[in-house]
Amino acid sequence: MRALAIRCTPGQFRDALGLTKETFRYWKRDLPALAAVAGHSPCFGPSELLATAIAKRAVDFGGVSIGRLAPLASELFTLCQQKAWSQLECLSVVLFFKTGRVLFIEQDAAFPGEEPAVVVPMEPVIRELRERLLASDVEVQTSLAFPPVAVASRRRR
Repeated sequence: MRALAIRCTPGQFRDALGLTKETFRYWKRDLPALAAVAGHSPCFGPSELLATAIAKRAVDFGGVSIGRLAPLASELFTLCQQKAWSQLECLSVVLFFKTGRVLFIEQDAAFPGEEPAVVVPMEPVIRELRERLLASDVEVQTSLAFPPVAVASRRRR
C-alpha cells in the first residue's frame, strides 16, 4: 500500500520554512520547481519542502544567494524526491557551484573532490522542518474512530 503524500498550500509552505510572502515570490522566480506551482490549493509536497529548506539553509548560513542556487535547483529538487526524509537524516547534501552538481554523502564520508562546495547536514534541516510542521496549525489527517467496513450492495427491484 502506497503512503499518501502530504500537500501544503503556499501559505503553509511559507510558514513551515519561515519565508515571508515577498521572499517566497522572489524565490519562485529563481527556483524553477517553485515557479511551476500556481494557485492557492495544496500543491507542495515533502520533496519541495525539503529542497527549499536546504536552499534556505545555504542562503541563511552559507552566504549563498538564491540566484546562485538557481542552476542547481532542478537537480536538488529531483534528488529530494528520490528518498524519504528518514533516509536522508544521516546524510549531507553537497552543492558544487562550478560544475553544477548536487549529491548526498554520508556525514562522516570524505569530501568528494577538490572543487569548493557548500555542505549542508540534513539532520538539522529535517529536525527544524518537523518541529515547524508539528507546531503549525496545519490540520493533520487522523485515524478514523471506527475501522472501515465492507458493505455489500443490494440491487433494488
